[in-house]
Amino acid sequence: MTQRMRRRVLIAGTLAAAGLEGLAGAARVDAMQGGKLKIALVLKSMTDPFTVAMANAAQNYQKHFASQFGLIIRGTATESDTAAQIRMVDEAIKARMSAIVIAPTDSKALTAVVARGIKAGIIMVTIDNPLDDASQDAAHISVPFVGPNNRNGAKQVGDYLAERLKAGDQIGVIEGISADRNAQQRTAGCKDAMNAAGMKIVAIQAGDWDYGKGRDVASRMLVLLCQ
Repeated sequence: MTQRMRRRVLIAGTLAAAGLEGLAGAARVDAMQGGKLKIALVLKSMTDPFTVAMANAAQNYQKHFASQFGLIIRGTATESDTAAQIRMVDEAIKARMSAIVIAPTDSKALTAVVARGIKAGIIMVTIDNPLDDASQDAAHISVPFVGPNNRNGAKQVGDYLAERLKAGDQIGVIEGISADRNAQQRTAGCKDAMNAAGMKIVAIQAGDWDYGKGRDVASRMLVLLCQ
């Protein structure tokens, strides 16, 4: 499956989970305005090519079903602007959206506002980054997640890398935001592959999903590994 097709499947599955296939009865009537569902898509950094691709895929999907639902898309300026994303979700709740689809900037910090949305009767769905399980349990919510198995995906990448290394080689891992569930799962998958192949992980540092930070971390790791 191509990357473009994966994005289209992700968006289609997400919008279905958000209620295009499942709203019923009074909840469906209340969630509609002018005969159409109202869906909000709240993303992370709109300067990230992957985020832009997701937004474009969602807009393209909506054009094919414009008679069924309306779509608004909001995104933060940076990957870590959690406060701004919380405000965006709050605004979508106040606007009485039918459903809000979120790519959380923080697996834990977004839980409270998502819980507020659920309490308001809005269908909440996460994509790309699931909410933290313990945080969901504490808030007494269970939020659907549409996305890949990050641990398995990272392990497959690690297995591919391991074929080009030899046992005992030193490995540095640059992860995303350490508190994020998807970053944790990808690091775990990498560890699974490296440990199985007998590699030595000598450093794990966060790049916070930021290209500049990731480059700086990689530079420092190279200095460490070359000593």
